[in-house]
Amino acid sequence: MCNITFQNSSGSGSIKVNNTIYSSPASGFQVIETNNINAEALNHSHQYVDFSFLEWKVDGSTVSTNAAVTFSPSVHATYTAVFKGTPQKTPLGTIINSTQYGQPVRLNWTEHPHSGVSKYYIYRGSKFEGNFSNPVNIAVVNRGTNYYIDYDFVIGGSSPNSVA
Repeated sequence: MCNITFQNSSGSGSIKVNNTIYSSPASGFQVIETNNINAEALNHSHQYVDFSFLEWKVDGSTVSTNAAVTFSPSVHATYTAVFKGTPQKTPLGTIINSTQYGQPVRLNWTEHPHSGVSKYYIYRGSKFEGNFSNPVNIAVVNRGTNYYIDYDFVIGGSSPNSVA
């Protein structure tokens, strides 16, 4: 008899085992050696991060890249569904100092609620005489920083380096 556990690398979400959904980690599955057990990794969101399935691993080795798979265990094992996390953009509450004419643009935001978000990428795009520029990455700041000042642009005015 093999004792089987299923878990998500994200530390959250659910896993479907034999068509029943369980919170991760899900343990206590006993399988007679070489008999089958079905598992499916479910994409999910947690603390404003979207998690997308990448692969199943056992003891650090990839055993499948399919989210839904049938395992035939011969030993006690923990099957880990590995996910890629992508932060959602909406909860940061970005504010631009739109009324401080003649001052550099200052962006303020609230910290992303997921502790796995370790950096913020700052992009600048502009509109001049009705034309929008492509956004360009101008800075990367670490978690714990909740503002960025863009000294290359000012609020108000009519030059290409101003924000109206």
